[in-house]
Amino acid sequence: MELLLTRAEPRQLILATASHALVLRASSGSGIAPGDRGSNGASTASPSIVVELIPRNQVSSQATLINPIIHGCLGLLSVQNETFVPIVTHSTTLGTSHRSLATSLGCEPVSRILSVEFYCLTSAAYDYHHDPAGAAYSAYTRSDHLSSNASYHGPGDLSGSMADANSFGLGRIGSTGVSMHPAGTTTSVGEPLEHPCAQMKKILCSGSFYFSGGGVKTFDLSTRLQARLARAEAEKHRGTLDDDDSLIGGGGGVNTPRTTNSSKGNEAIVETSSLDSSIDKRFLWNTFAIRPLLEFRDSWPFEIRQQLDQQGFLVLAIQGYYGTYDLALGGQAATVSLISRLGWKRAGTRFNVRGIDDEGSVANFVETETILRKPTMCFSFVQTRGSVPLFWEEGGPNPLAPKISINRPPEASLPAFIRHFEELVDTYDAIHIVNLLSHREQEAALTDAYAQHLATAQSLDENIGDRIDLTAFDFHARSKTGGIESIRSSLSQILGRKEEEFGACIVTFEGDGVPKVVTRQRGVFRTNCKDCLDRTNVVEDFISRFALEDFVRNSGPSWPGGDAALWSCHGQLFAENGDALSKIYVGTGAINTSFTRSGKSGFAGLLSNATKSVGRMYQSQFVDSGKQKAIDAFLGNLASSEQVRVFNPVNDLIRARLRVRSAEYTSCERINFFVGTYNLNGNPPGNESLLPWLFPIPDAPEPSMIVISFQEIVPLTPQMIMATDPEKKRKWEAHVLSSVAQRPNPQGDYILLRSGQLVGTALIVLIKKEIANEIKGVEAAIKKTGLKGMAGNKGAVAIRLQYRDTSFCFLTAHFAAGHSNVEERNADFFTVERGLHFSRGRTIASHDTVVYAADTNYRISLPNDQVRSLAEADDYAPLLEADQLGQVMRTRHVFEGYSEAPILFRPTYKYDNYSDTYDSSEKQRIPAWTDRILYRGRDLDVTRYQRAELRASDHRPVYAMFRARIRSIDHSFRAALRKQISEEIMALEKGDTLDNKLRRLTVRDVETLVQPLVDDSVPHHSNGLPPPSDDKQAWWNDRGIFGGKRQKDLGDECGADDLGFRMADGQLDLDTDPLGSTFPTNGTNPFDLSLSQSSPHKAEKPSSVRRKAPPPPSSHSTLNTTSSSTTTSTIAPTSSDPLTSNSPSSSVPPRIPRRPTKPSEKVPSKSLLDDDETMASGDGNGWQVIE
Repeated sequence: MELLLTRAEPRQLILATASHALVLRASSGSGIAPGDRGSNGASTASPSIVVELIPRNQVSSQATLINPIIHGCLGLLSVQNETFVPIVTHSTTLGTSHRSLATSLGCEPVSRILSVEFYCLTSAAYDYHHDPAGAAYSAYTRSDHLSSNASYHGPGDLSGSMADANSFGLGRIGSTGVSMHPAGTTTSVGEPLEHPCAQMKKILCSGSFYFSGGGVKTFDLSTRLQARLARAEAEKHRGTLDDDDSLIGGGGGVNTPRTTNSSKGNEAIVETSSLDSSIDKRFLWNTFAIRPLLEFRDSWPFEIRQQLDQQGFLVLAIQGYYGTYDLALGGQAATVSLISRLGWKRAGTRFNVRGIDDEGSVANFVETETILRKPTMCFSFVQTRGSVPLFWEEGGPNPLAPKISINRPPEASLPAFIRHFEELVDTYDAIHIVNLLSHREQEAALTDAYAQHLATAQSLDENIGDRIDLTAFDFHARSKTGGIESIRSSLSQILGRKEEEFGACIVTFEGDGVPKVVTRQRGVFRTNCKDCLDRTNVVEDFISRFALEDFVRNSGPSWPGGDAALWSCHGQLFAENGDALSKIYVGTGAINTSFTRSGKSGFAGLLSNATKSVGRMYQSQFVDSGKQKAIDAFLGNLASSEQVRVFNPVNDLIRARLRVRSAEYTSCERINFFVGTYNLNGNPPGNESLLPWLFPIPDAPEPSMIVISFQEIVPLTPQMIMATDPEKKRKWEAHVLSSVAQRPNPQGDYILLRSGQLVGTALIVLIKKEIANEIKGVEAAIKKTGLKGMAGNKGAVAIRLQYRDTSFCFLTAHFAAGHSNVEERNADFFTVERGLHFSRGRTIASHDTVVYAADTNYRISLPNDQVRSLAEADDYAPLLEADQLGQVMRTRHVFEGYSEAPILFRPTYKYDNYSDTYDSSEKQRIPAWTDRILYRGRDLDVTRYQRAELRASDHRPVYAMFRARIRSIDHSFRAALRKQISEEIMALEKGDTLDNKLRRLTVRDVETLVQPLVDDSVPHHSNGLPPPSDDKQAWWNDRGIFGGKRQKDLGDECGADDLGFRMADGQLDLDTDPLGSTFPTNGTNPFDLSLSQSSPHKAEKPSSVRRKAPPPPSSHSTLNTTSSSTTTSTIAPTSSDPLTSNSPSSSVPPRIPRRPTKPSEKVPSKSLLDDDETMASGDGNGWQVIE
C-alpha cells in the first residue's frame, strides 16, 4: 500500500493499493445536517471531509508519492483546527506457524505497530516533518508555511518520490508536549514548527499497539477466541457467513456481511456490520478516530464495503501485549501465545486514573488470554484484571508516601459498582475476585469497602448474587513468610477447585479444518492489587499455568521433554506481558518479573525492583501529566477534542429523520432541586441550625438534589491560600448531613454524591437515595484565579453530573474582592468560564443546565449612607440600578446568557457576626448583594429566590429553588429506529439508483424540516424579521415566538421548550400551565411549594420560551425594516464605563422596579419585567405585577 498527496486545491491524501485507492479530501461546510447550523446559519458542526473509493487508475496525475510502504489508516483527528490522518508507516508481523495449518485459528498473524505518521489533510505547514531531504524545512524558514495552502518548490520539492520508507525522520518531531503554535501563527524565522500530534505519535510508536494482519481475511484481535467462535456460529445460522468465514471467527477486524434478497420485489436489504456489533468495543483504542470512517463504511452498499475491506485501508488497533512461541510437544508442532487487551474507556497513568467511573469502567482493565494451538486442538483461557471498582484516588503532597482516599460514600458509588459487575457477568458468565491488597492501613480501607460493596450488591441484584465470589489473599503477608515460591501452592489450594469449575475453551479440528467447540469457559478470575501490575502479574501467571496444566494432563499422554519447554515459554510470555503493561501504566517494567521468568528470585532481582521503583517515582512527578494529555487527546477526552465528520448524505438524512421523530424515543419529567450559597467568614460549624436555609418551606415537596456552595470555610490567611485543608470540608459535610437528617417529616434519605474544594471554596452535592442509580458522569474540577492563577484563595469549584439524559453543571466561585475591582472580577469570570474543563472534552458550556452559586464580590456603586438607608427601607430599585453585577450583565461584559431571578431581599453583605446590623467596624463596608445565584439552560425555572436569616457569618446565605425538566432517552429503541430508517433509505426499487433516491429524499426531508418553521397565520415582514416592538411586546423577549406561538426547535428532543409563562395583551396568562396542567385562578400561588404538585408525566405540552433582556445597542446600528427601501436609525454609543454611565445604555432607559403605591397581585413568574411592569419589595413568596 502506498500513500500519495495532491497539493493542488483541494488537498488530498490517497491510500492506494494495486487495484483501488481511498481518497480523503478536506471539505468546507459539507455534510452539515439541518440541526447543525446556528441561529445565524453558520455551521456549528465538526470539521468534515469527503471520502471516496475509486479504482487505482483514476487517481489524479497530480498526486505525488510521499510514502511507498504504509499499512493502513488509524482514523481522523482534528487538532488545533487542522485535520490529521494517522498512518501506520512501519509494522512487524508476529507469528508464522499458521502457514502450515489448515486453519490459523488460535495462531493468526498479528502485526505490531512500530511507527505512525500524522499527515495533515488541511495544511502544508507540517509537511516538512515527513521530508527526508530537508528541502521542506528550507521552505519553512522562508515562511511559506504560514499559508495553509503553501507548497514547496525547487530542487528539493516534496513531490519527489522517496527511495524507501525508512528514510522518514522519526526524530524530527519534538517531544516537549502539545505545540503552542498552531498553523498560521507567526514564529521567529528558522524556528521549527512543532508537530501538534508529537505526543500522540510517541504513544502510538511505543510498541504496545497491535492489529490483525494476514491479508483479506484478518481476524478480530479485540475479541477472545470463544466469543469469536460464538459470533461466527450465530452469523452462520443467519446466513450472513459462509463456512470458510466461520473458520476465522466471523471475518476480519472490519467484518464483511452478506446481502440477502427480499421476497418483496427486488429490494436488496443490506445487513451492515457496525462498530458495536463486530468487535469488542472495550478494547478498540482508536474508536474515537476511526468511528467516522467505520460509520461511513457501514452506509455503503455491500459491494463497496467488500472492496474496502479487501484492501485493508482501515486499521483497528488494540493496546496491550501480544507474544507467541513455536515449540514441539510430543513430536507435534505447537504454538503458545498470550494476548493482553487493555481497556480504553478509563485509560491513563497511575496517579491520574484510579478506580471506577459512573459508567462502570475501571482503570487499567485488561483481558488476558492464554492460547495453546496444536494441529488438531486449540486451548484458550481468559482472565481479567482491573482497579478496585470504587471511587478512590491516591496522592498527596509527599510523593514518597501517597495516601489513598475514597471520595464517594457507599450509597453513591454502589450503582457504578453494580454496573461494572453486571457487564462482567454478561460477558463472562461468572466472576471470581482475587483481591491481593494487604491488611496495612492504606490498602485495608479499600479491602473493607470492596467487601462491603460486594455484599450489598449481591443482596440487591439477583443477576450477580450467586455468580460472583471473592477471595482476599494478602500477597505481601504470605510472601514474607514463605517467599514468592510459596504463593503458588497457596493459590492452588484456594483457587484450584474454582479453576476446574470455570474450565477453558477447547476446540478440536476435523479433517477439513472446521472447528468444533468441545468445552467452553464458564467464568473468569478478576485479579487486582493496588496498581494491578506486579502482584497481579505473578498471580495471573500462576492461574494461567493451573488451567494449562489441567489441559495438558487431560488431553493425552505426557510429552517427554515438552513440558519444560512449554513452561519456560509460558513464564517468558507472562514476564514480557507484565513489563509491557507496566510500561504503559507507570512507565517502567514490572517488579518481580525475574521470578516470573525463571521461577527464582535473588539479589539481582531485588536490585532491579529497587531501580524500577525509583523510576516510577520520577515518571509520576515529571512525565505522567504530559503522557495523560496525549492519551486523552488520542481518545478524544480533551476539552478541545472534536470528532471529524465524513460527508455522508445517508447519515445526514438519518439524523434529520431521528430529530423529527424524537418524541418516539424521548420522554420528560419534572424535578425540583435546591441551590444555596453561603460565605462562612472562616467560621467552623456551630450550634446554629442550617434548616431555615436548606428547607425554608416546611412540608414542601423535597428537592431531588441539594447543591450547597461555601466560601471561606477556612480563614484566607497567607499561610492557608497556597494549600487545601480537606479536614474543614469534611467537618462541614458532616454538619450538613446532620442538619438534613434532623429535618422534620423527612420524605426520604439524602446521600452525599460528590464534593470538591479549592482552599476556602467548597461545593457539596446531595441527592435523594432513590435516584442514585439514575445519576452518572459525576466529576469535579477546580480553577484557580488568585495571584494570576497560582493561589486558590480565589477561584471556582465545579461538579458536573448527568441525571438520566440531562446534564447539569454546578459551580461555586469566589471572585476578586475590593469595591472598585470590577474588571478583576470580570477577568475572574472569564478565567473560570474558559479555563475550567472536565474530562472527555466537556466544558461549562457543554451542559444542558448550568448554575453558579457564588460570592461574586460585585458591590453597589452608591455612597454607604445611601445604600444603608435604602436597604433598611426595602427600596431596592436604586440599589439594583447601581448593582455592579447587573450593570456588567446588561452590557454583556460577563455572564452572557445567564439569568437571575429578581432580587427581593436586602443586601447580604456585610453584617456584624451574630447581628442584624451592617458592618459597624472601622472599615464600614458598604452593603452589597455579593452572594448570587445565576443560571442558564433550557427547561429551567426558579420558584423561589431568597436569603436565609443565619447570623454566624458576616454574610447571609442565599438560596434558589429550581424546577427543571429532565429527559429520558430510550437508546435501544432509538438504535432500532435508526436501523429501520437506514433500511428504508437504502432499499431500492427496480431500475432505481442510490444517488437518485438520495437526491429525492434530500429535497423531501428539507421541505419537511423547514415547513414547521413557517406559520402563514403569523404576520411577518418579507425579509424574515419579526414584527417591530411596541408598548405591549418586544421582539427580543419572544425570540422564536411570532404572535405568541413558539416555533418548533429541531434540536428539542423533548418536544418542549423552556418553562415559563405566556403574555397575552401585555398581561400574564395564569390560566394555562406551560407544562400542560391548569393553574388555579383563585388567587393562590401556583408555585407555592407548600401546595401539592402533580406527579411527573411524559410527552408534555411545549411551553413558551424564557424572555431575556434585550441585546445592547451597538455604537452605530442600522436596521433595514423593508425589503425595498432602507431606513436608518442611529443609536448613540454606550458608555465605555458601566460604573459611571447614568444607565446600562444611554439610548435605552433602564427598566428599574419602583415601589408600589397600591396593593399588587402576586405572581411567581421568573420572567423579566415587560415595559408595563415594575418590581416591588415583598415577603419573598413571589414577585408582583404593578398595574
